[in-house]
Amino acid sequence: MNDLSLKGKLITLSPLDVQYFENIYKWILNNDIEFLGNVKIKQKSDVYKILSDTKFHIQLLMKSSNTGTVIGYICSYNFSKLDGYTYIKTFIESNEQEPETIEAYNMFINYLYTCFPIRKIYVEICSQNSKSLQEFKKLGFKLEATLKNDTFFNGKYFDKNILALYKKDFYKQGDLK
Repeated sequence: MNDLSLKGKLITLSPLDVQYFENIYKWILNNDIEFLGNVKIKQKSDVYKILSDTKFHIQLLMKSSNTGTVIGYICSYNFSKLDGYTYIKTFIESNEQEPETIEAYNMFINYLYTCFPIRKIYVEICSQNSKSLQEFKKLGFKLEATLKNDTFFNGKYFDKNILALYKKDFYKQGDLK
C-alpha cells in the first residue's frame, strides 16, 4: 500500500511520510483539536504513536499538483470489512483550499468504494466546524446522528454530528462535485 498515489488536476494524494508528522502536529496545535475523538495531542511524539495505530486503514497526504506543497492529510480508520463501513478524517492547512479539498475528498472516496467492500463512509464533525459540515453535505453526506455536548473545545462542549455517504448515493450524483 506504500506506493499508492492518486493524481487529480489540482491534488495528488500520496502515502503518509514520517517527515510530514511535524505538519500534522502543527495543524492539530493551531486548531486546538482532538485527534480521532478523545486523544489530545500534547507533544510531537504523540502524533507518531497515534498515526502508527492499527485502527488506521489508509493514510494519505494532500499535495498541490502544481507545486508539490503539502496542504493536508486524509485518512480512513475503523474500517469494518464485515459491516462494510469506514470513517474518514482530514486536516487541511488553510480554509482557502476548497476546490482542492473537494477534489481530494472525491478521489479518496472513489478509491475507497472502488477498492474495498465498503457500502458506507462516515465522517464526524464538531458542530462549531460549519465549513466542514457544509463541504461534506455538498459531497452528498447526510446527517445520521447528533451526539449532544459530546466534544470539548475551547472551554465549551459542542455537539458532534455523524454524517454518512452510501456508495449508491455517491455514484448517483453523476459528475462528482
